[in-house]
Amino acid sequence: MRNSAVHQARQLLLTIQSGVLATHSKALPGYPFGSVTPFVLDRDGSLLLFISDIAQHSRNLTMDPKCSITVFEQTVETDQNTQGRVTVLGDAQKLAEGEDEAAFARYASQFPESLGYRQAHDFAVWRLLPKRIRFIGGFGKIFWLELGEWQGATGDWDQEAEAGMIGHMHRDHLDAISAMGRHFFGKDGGGELLAIHPEGCLLRLSGEERARLLAFAEPAMDAMAVRKALVALTQQSRSAIEA
Repeated sequence: MRNSAVHQARQLLLTIQSGVLATHSKALPGYPFGSVTPFVLDRDGSLLLFISDIAQHSRNLTMDPKCSITVFEQTVETDQNTQGRVTVLGDAQKLAEGEDEAAFARYASQFPESLGYRQAHDFAVWRLLPKRIRFIGGFGKIFWLELGEWQGATGDWDQEAEAGMIGHMHRDHLDAISAMGRHFFGKDGGGELLAIHPEGCLLRLSGEERARLLAFAEPAMDAMAVRKALVALTQQSRSAIEA
């Protein structure tokens, strides 16, 4: 059950991709300061932020790196208490210029508008390193998730292997990506695969900027499991389209 909770929490982060960043106020010491910010779940389970040095939360983090990000489902006409929510608590670390290329590339792949902000020298990549995670999946599904559990759910492949899987899909299976986009999201015109996680893959569909999570039926913890999951989703999509 705890392993399932870890993957459900990660899936929520991959689906929503923005949340309330809580920092310690520099202007009003002792008080919390909340602000809404987009983020990207990185391969190691940390969160990537792209924020301006002049933003209040950036000033707060420079003073005290302890923070949290909370995300929650918002389904219309549904009791909020039954909806999933997750809070990642940890320490934020500003990445030095020259050390942030890979992190920014992953962030920009999911938020392409950040490429324009990159020209402004006061924007920087921050990494939120988790300490503990609070996940609530609805009534009776309440967990404190520990760091070892969180980091152990990242999948048995590295960045190079992920790039290889994505490249293979783009070279040989663009028709599969198109079929999945049409079946699961009702979008024609194809798309591109941006990232692969055990919980699913992130797609950007034609004409859209935001990435969408195409969830796997169950967590895929190695490259072979990812392949099988993508084959199953492709077959499901083609069968539905042909029916």
